[in-house]
Amino acid sequence: MKFRTVGISIRPGIQGMGAAVNALPGAEIVPAMDRELLDAAEFNNASSDRALGFADVSKARMLRSYPSKRRAVRDLFNKIKFDGLPEK
Repeated sequence: MKFRTVGISIRPGIQGMGAAVNALPGAEIVPAMDRELLDAAEFNNASSDRALGFADVSKARMLRSYPSKRRAVRDLFNKIKFDGLPEK
């Protein structure tokens, strides 16, 4: 897996799990994911990820990375779309 992160998350954390880590600046994350140069990324928080456009290039989203145990995040869903999803 090619993963974007910075700081203490690089070693031993993410690299220790076998990922190739790329420490890209925030503005380069979404274009790299769109070109499939990255498989996954983290930036700061859900609000920042949304503002950068992560949802436009990513099929999945994970909240609360390991150093963020106390951060509260609220997600909003379109109930009509949600109710229209297949049960699985």
